[in-house]
Amino acid sequence: MTIGLLSWIAFYLWMGTEWLIALRTKHLRKGVSSVNRDQGSYWMIMGGVFIAIFLAFLFHDYHWGHVSSNVANWGAFLMIAGSGFRLWAISVLGRHFALSVCTENSQTIVEKGPYRIIRHPAYTGSLITLLGLGLAMNSWLASVLIEAMFWVIYWYRIEIEEQALMDHFGAAYEEYRKRTWRLVPYLW
Repeated sequence: MTIGLLSWIAFYLWMGTEWLIALRTKHLRKGVSSVNRDQGSYWMIMGGVFIAIFLAFLFHDYHWGHVSSNVANWGAFLMIAGSGFRLWAISVLGRHFALSVCTENSQTIVEKGPYRIIRHPAYTGSLITLLGLGLAMNSWLASVLIEAMFWVIYWYRIEIEEQALMDHFGAAYEEYRKRTWRLVPYLW
């Protein structure tokens, strides 16, 4: 089975949005003074993305965990929806969004848009996108492996990020944590 047109469109939209996010972030953060607290999580995410793409295409080529074209189309839809949700979350943060974990003096706790409910909605969007990636490339098995890998990566990233935000904001961030979910409302 070949990869459908909708899956290719979703894949290239995802790649394009991530490229635009990186360019926009670089532009908006020029001259911003921040303290880097990343502890290698940026490189874990980048490596994970390359592994995810490799797995999706490998499992497609070997027909491991094959799905129908209807399921692949749903996967493409998840990719597009997840990318859209991620873009929304990033746009709400504006110049305070960074690709690595860092804090800056002028930073505030954002509680609008998806941040009213979820503390890390850009990661939620990524998880939705990555769930769709394996399916869009015709493999439920790739989707499960990619999703499991990124739950671990984002768990690590969120631990680092929340500690940095607790150190920076103190009790105000603790109050925000009590009112919101990390990634998925009513789950985690």
